[in-house]
Amino acid sequence: MVRSALSKVAWVGRTASMVFGLALVLALMLGVATMAFGADGDFFKVGKSNLASAVSTLTKSGAGPALKLNVDSGAPLAVNSTTKVAKLNADRIDNREASSFANGVGGVATNADQLDGKDQSAFASSSHNHDGSYYAAGSKVADSSHADQADSATNAQNAANADTVDGKNAADLVPGGELPAGTTIRGNYEMDGQASAGGLVAGDAISFGYTLPSNPVLRVIRSGETPPAECPGTTEFPQANAGYLCVYEIGWSNTSSGPRVYLVNRMGANIDLTSAGAGESYSYGSWAVTAPAQQLSAAIRQSSEVQQNADVK
Repeated sequence: MVRSALSKVAWVGRTASMVFGLALVLALMLGVATMAFGADGDFFKVGKSNLASAVSTLTKSGAGPALKLNVDSGAPLAVNSTTKVAKLNADRIDNREASSFANGVGGVATNADQLDGKDQSAFASSSHNHDGSYYAAGSKVADSSHADQADSATNAQNAANADTVDGKNAADLVPGGELPAGTTIRGNYEMDGQASAGGLVAGDAISFGYTLPSNPVLRVIRSGETPPAECPGTTEFPQANAGYLCVYEIGWSNTSSGPRVYLVNRMGANIDLTSAGAGESYSYGSWAVTAPAQQLSAAIRQSSEVQQNADVK
């Protein structure tokens, strides 16, 4: 009886061993085949190429991501298509959030109604001239008469008629013109000669180079004399108040009188000396004349005429 029991146990053991061995062989065969081919329905093989003819779906229950990809460097995911993937949201461009970019239509920001902080109403349109009237291209404004006369340098009528500079006539800006009011001209005089006796006359002329508005009033300052108030200058830098001709004698020798200035008019004056005896006679000096700002009074002119007719000692 014991032998019969042992015999049955041995049979069961052999049968189990045979079944287990068959299962192991099938598992190895199937496993090898799966790792070698990776056909549809097989396990996903890491580090291997996987080929599928149907869509592969990964479904995860519960909260949290269904897929997590970690890399040491480089992009975590690579594709070979430029087709847009629906519902794959990328909220950064050059590391900026979408909120950093303004919404717009046709490339224009919808809310861009200010430029440098100014509303668009602060800028006029290209055809607006701020006075309520508009002009077509190539037309001229109503008050452009002066611009019409200056279309070119050769046709600039107003430029041709511009005969004043700072209110002064162009003819007065060169010698021979009228000396502008308040303008001063300066010069020197010299008379000398070898006299054989006393009473001989040597003369010179004072020329202004310009024409004064009226005859100046004469003042003669002999050498060593104090100039009058109308002649506030010196022999080195002669000056004259407006409407005056001031003659400053610097040196003289062998004269019976100082320099005699006469025939004073708007263009100049005459000047001479009379020798006191035989020998060299001379007189030299400087002068200044200033154009009057207005017509001088009759009394001032009369005093000038008296001095012109007198020998100044």
